[in-house]
Amino acid sequence: MTRVKKLVVAGLLAAIAILGLGTVWVFMFRHYVRQTAEALLVDVKALRIGQSDFVDATRIAQKYRRFRIEGDASVPASPDPAENVFPAGTCTSERCFFEFIIDNRPLSTLHLAHGASFTAAFAVLHGRVRYADVHLVGGPDPGVNGGIVEEINSSDDQQPTYGFRTPIGKPYLRVILTPSALTTVRDRAFAMNMNCLVASTNCDKPCDYLPLAWGDWKAEMEKDGQLDGLRTAYPHCP
Repeated sequence: MTRVKKLVVAGLLAAIAILGLGTVWVFMFRHYVRQTAEALLVDVKALRIGQSDFVDATRIAQKYRRFRIEGDASVPASPDPAENVFPAGTCTSERCFFEFIIDNRPLSTLHLAHGASFTAAFAVLHGRVRYADVHLVGGPDPGVNGGIVEEINSSDDQQPTYGFRTPIGKPYLRVILTPSALTTVRDRAFAMNMNCLVASTNCDKPCDYLPLAWGDWKAEMEKDGQLDGLRTAYPHCP
């Protein structure tokens, strides 16, 4: 084999090795992002509004500290609007807001996936967790498609334990829970499709993000006589 041929073969082998390493890295990163977001979702779901305390909250914060972000926040943790503001830099058992973001930026930068992110947040007020939410957004139009689950400490007797605050036609599904929601209901509400965090196709419909909650909303719309409108607005959802 001539020297030129040897160089060509060596170059081809090096290119194949680099391609192989890149493929392995993509696979491992996809797995890491999806698994980490799923674990955070499970931990936030385990919090009980009005029961879990500051220690429970800080335990999660320590576990996912590299994903925590700081900033002012306003969430419905109390019936008193004055108590619903959480300034950045204030974190005690009396008042603290925790927020975490896991995104797929390396994948989306390389055009290997749609831009997507998973955010989890919860608020401690007067020593107890009073509010929590998780939301996953992604799809071909960043920040448009997604699924949102909120747990609120509602004193409103008219607030359903499991409700949907999504106008028909919106590209997201928003679910509201109260502390009295049954475990089976919470399991369905929190069944978030984390594949959308690393997806390169689809995830452009609300039913892609919260498939079980979508089925529950569909059943509610059918009961209210609005199923035809739902099917018209979302022709590609089951």
